[in-house]
Amino acid sequence: MQQSLLNRSIRILVFFVLCFVALYYARDFLIPVAMAGILSMLMLPISQKLEKKGWPRGLAVFCCLLILLAVVALLVFVLSWQIAGLTEDLTNIQGKVKDFLANAQKYIDEHFGITPQEQKKIIETQQTGNTGGRSTAFNIFSFLGGFAADFILTMMYIFLFIYFRSHLKKFIL
Repeated sequence: MQQSLLNRSIRILVFFVLCFVALYYARDFLIPVAMAGILSMLMLPISQKLEKKGWPRGLAVFCCLLILLAVVALLVFVLSWQIAGLTEDLTNIQGKVKDFLANAQKYIDEHFGITPQEQKKIIETQQTGNTGGRSTAFNIFSFLGGFAADFILTMMYIFLFIYFRSHLKKFIL
């Protein structure tokens, strides 16, 4: 009796560990699919209204994708506008940050006995250990390429989820 309870507990624990490992390694596939599922549920009422007006399903779904792209473009525009406003105040912010860092270095020197030169050495050793030999430009292009691929995949999944919604409904139910 005790052995079977232990055996069952171990099997349940192994099952959960394997599930989390599978989810971790499938995240590159599951994240765009989940995002597409959420966004397609948001766009479904618009597609249904266009279909009721006599639009073909493919054209209605394409129109929904265009609306979604316009909303994303609007968000990017607003975000870039805010960032441009922030860069105008950058010199003022840099001055405040330099004053804060000088005060922090002085505080550390007074309370912990670490001189500003030693603090700079510590910071430099920490920064050189984290680069891993990759340049910042490579990291930026890598991020942008991955983001573009995920965005295109998400748009394709949205189109397919809305277009084949009757097939998906039959499959699930």
